[in-house]
Amino acid sequence: MSSLNTSILAAKLAAAIVAASFAAMADFNASDTSLRLYWKFDGKGNRPVATDVSGHSRDGASSNTVCGCVNSNIKAFNGFTANTSYVCCTNALGGTWEYQWTFVAWVRNPDWSSTAPHMIARGCRNGSTFGKNSDNAWSLWIDTQGRVRVGLQIGGRGYTNDVNAVRTVEWKRDTWYQVALVFGQLNNPHRDETKVYVTEAGAESIGDPVVDWTYETASYLFGCTALTVGAAEQGYYSVAHPGGCFKGDIRDVSVWGKRLSTADLLGDVQSFNESWHELDEVALLHWRFDETGELPSAVDSTTNGLAGTSFGNVEGRVGSHTNFYSGFTSMGSYVGAALPIPFTSESDMTLKKFDVLMWVRNPRIATGEKAVLACGSLNDKYGNNETIPWEVWLNDDGSVEAGIWDWGGTTYTAASEPLAWEPGRWYQVLIRHDYLAVANDRFSVWVTPAGEDSTLGEPVVSVTSERCMAGSGATSYGRFSVGGGYNGWYSKLPGGYWGGQIADVVFSRPQLEARYLEARLKAWCFPADGLIISFR
Repeated sequence: MSSLNTSILAAKLAAAIVAASFAAMADFNASDTSLRLYWKFDGKGNRPVATDVSGHSRDGASSNTVCGCVNSNIKAFNGFTANTSYVCCTNALGGTWEYQWTFVAWVRNPDWSSTAPHMIARGCRNGSTFGKNSDNAWSLWIDTQGRVRVGLQIGGRGYTNDVNAVRTVEWKRDTWYQVALVFGQLNNPHRDETKVYVTEAGAESIGDPVVDWTYETASYLFGCTALTVGAAEQGYYSVAHPGGCFKGDIRDVSVWGKRLSTADLLGDVQSFNESWHELDEVALLHWRFDETGELPSAVDSTTNGLAGTSFGNVEGRVGSHTNFYSGFTSMGSYVGAALPIPFTSESDMTLKKFDVLMWVRNPRIATGEKAVLACGSLNDKYGNNETIPWEVWLNDDGSVEAGIWDWGGTTYTAASEPLAWEPGRWYQVLIRHDYLAVANDRFSVWVTPAGEDSTLGEPVVSVTSERCMAGSGATSYGRFSVGGGYNGWYSKLPGGYWGGQIADVVFSRPQLEARYLEARLKAWCFPADGLIISFR
């Protein structure tokens, strides 16, 4: 496979990754194995496991007070409140930390009232030895004045970079920063070149390194195989390896077996778009589908508490970068929730409009069958012959069809041209409802393959009713479901099931702004092995 442009986020999923989102990204060969470890830090509870999604199974073990913090705005670990509260792995690089490597982490909100160093990471020798006076090779921390420091063991002594040569960083509250330590051991002459870049989320470029330190004698990294993140006890050479804990939030830690370029780092920053997290303050419900096991309860990451109930054969599955639901294998296999609002009765025209947004793949396309993706029903009821006022499904030729059943009993449908649903590829589907000036409803559907341009383009299909859809009374509260559905009243709208996988479902009323939609598209790309790469 040829070398293609890709982001650091895509490359984190290792072996077979293709496609690009940003022109500034560096080339990675599809067989590039330089990614050695990637921890999302999306575990929950006390002392969660930091699952390695690089494909190398180098999970991190949490100790002491470390906890997983997962809510509407962040997926991160915190609780780094003591020198013994860290996440560690004894074989982070699959070998020793020699010659050339890069460590990247996203951090925020260190406690500046602390008088101890804010330790970000340390490389250790002797496998699992992380205790006081242990044999350390390198350390990365922020001192009490906000200056980035690097410590190395060189020639049997500990050294650190000149604080007077450190560029200052304005550490803003509640702001994420990418911290990247890029290390290279060079020959002719033999020396260490260490650079640290600190870049605020949302930046459009990577600035000069805050640390640019060259030492004319090579450091002693032989035998250094372990990694600890978030805290460390004082090492044998205390100048280079002080004790300290970060006392803030850390997420998305990766280790690479080569020096990443500034273009690589910029790709990661561009992917880290905070505006997507604001969506949870706007949407009515947001199911991330992060839960696993049989018939999971889909947690709503907004503050509205609209958890989705799973039925039939639905199962939560673990993906490489975000989880998804599968098991949509019958009409009775779906995820649904009762909405606290009716679909059509509000007097405010803005509130009569809504969006449904999700990622899908591998639909069931079978002769004579319908693959139902999403639908609404009335009065918290499901089952055959219930009132289904709207529905979106796939036909056996791959076309997308949308249908409306109005209050007078008339059905309106329209289908797109047949679409090529590439196996293993993820597609963003946007279903947009507009309530028109008189008493008409319109549903439009966009289908955008992952890895394509970050603009929506035109809908693949739109359907308009001549009267408002069924359920216009003030008591006709809506129920929303994805993945499957039964035949509607008198089979006005068909039953069927998706058959494939669904991830990251949003129901928003009012409709979403373009910035949310574009940020979401930018955050995904198309991995050839069919693994998910989603917005973090």
